[in-house]
Amino acid sequence: MTPITESDTAIAHLKSVHLSLTQQIALLTTQSQIYTTKAREATARKNRILALSALKSRKLTEAALSKRTDALSQIEAVLAAVEQAASDAEIIQSLEGGAKALDALNREIGGIERVERVMERVREGVEGVEEVGRAIAEMGAGGGVDEEEVLEEFDEMVRVEEERQERERMAKEEAERKVMEEQEREAKENAERKKLEEKHNGLVEELKNVSLTGPEEKEQKEMIEEAIPA
Repeated sequence: MTPITESDTAIAHLKSVHLSLTQQIALLTTQSQIYTTKAREATARKNRILALSALKSRKLTEAALSKRTDALSQIEAVLAAVEQAASDAEIIQSLEGGAKALDALNREIGGIERVERVMERVREGVEGVEEVGRAIAEMGAGGGVDEEEVLEEFDEMVRVEEERQERERMAKEEAERKVMEEQEREAKENAERKKLEEKHNGLVEELKNVSLTGPEEKEQKEMIEEAIPA
């Protein structure tokens, strides 16, 4: 059974941190989207306090997301370096085995080359650790929420919502105007039709009252019948 080395433990720890950061980034991304949706809904309901609160929460979430993303990049860089170093270590071990086989023939030259290789890797490893430490130190805590930026975003949401409501109001007024015009036209047609019916009924009644006792009355009845609309 192959023993677990310090390098194996370090790599396992880095991979564990890498997985944790990946999960945190996914969660923060989802939370940012949720806060954006809440801000828009609050703006549509003209709830300024709730909208600003959601925007502030989103800014804080985005700041945390940025930090986690930077940290993930650093971890990935370290992982790549460590894995490369582990691979190089295996190569060195193989070369060491070969050096031992050649040591009997050329001990002095083989010993110097081995020391130079090991010392060079130690120097590179120390420099790499120092660079990572400086990079982590520069990551800092980050600033707070830019209040002016939040207010500008809120004002833009309010403007978009007011424009949408104005379009809906104008469309509703136009529909109501068309309905009123149609009602007025129908009322006018009904009044004209009623007026014609009343005139027609009056002529019919007058015709009924005309007697046929003489030629004059008969002629009058014929005139009235001709005047009645068909």
